[in-house]
Amino acid sequence: MPRFTLVVFDRYEAAKSTIIHHNTYETNLGLAFKEALLELWGGEEVKWEWERIRGYENKMGMDFEEESYLFFEN
Repeated sequence: MPRFTLVVFDRYEAAKSTIIHHNTYETNLGLAFKEALLELWGGEEVKWEWERIRGYENKMGMDFEEESYLFFEN
């Protein structure tokens, strides 16, 4: 089972940033990232937000005004 890490950066106070480990049977990085975000957001899916996801090599990320998300496989 792949294990992923989701880092939620608070843009105003770095000490409020969190690290979340996400275990899943999903092997596709993009789908696992969406799954982790849905779990974090309580299952609320807003389709326009998926357009903000950007991939760089073996990482994915998404930026908002107050938070940023970084996702990668351990």
